[in-house]
Amino acid sequence: MDNEKFQDLMLEHFGKVLNELTGMKTELTEVKQDVAGIKAELTEVKQDVTGIKAELTEVKQDVAGMKAELTEVKQDVAGMKVELAGVKQDVTGLKESQTRMETDLVVLRQSQVRMEQDFGRKLDILFYDWRETQKQFNEEVKSEIKILGTKVEALQMESSKHDREIKDLYLVNLAKGKSKD
Repeated sequence: MDNEKFQDLMLEHFGKVLNELTGMKTELTEVKQDVAGIKAELTEVKQDVTGIKAELTEVKQDVAGMKAELTEVKQDVAGMKVELAGVKQDVTGLKESQTRMETDLVVLRQSQVRMEQDFGRKLDILFYDWRETQKQFNEEVKSEIKILGTKVEALQMESSKHDREIKDLYLVNLAKGKSKD
């Protein structure tokens, strides 16, 4: 394969990866909108339980903790965006890697749906036993964050692997180019 064909192939793969990442960014925006909707529903729940002062104090403390955790999650997501941009540049034409990333995205979507369902169920239970429900929810969120952290580490490892593969391919092509001269 001559250099021009290789460059054309790489440009085509860069375009495909860019389109995939644009779609992922759109889906991430939708997730943020869903989170904003969930925050609005939580505000309504707070207004409904104002008559129970002791529990309201505990709920406010729990919500403050959730906001802190949400900030951490947003920072993690922002960090993942930066890492994903690096992955985009590193794994351009490798279809196997692209398939793994799509699979990870499906898992993340399933996790999101599962978390949304759990959140809705917990809102229904809120009037009966807020404190216990909140503790359970917090444990599940921590577990999901650990899972996401593990996935980020796996993506970092995969990215490093592809960096090495791309470097090896570049060196092989460079050596072939020199041997032809």
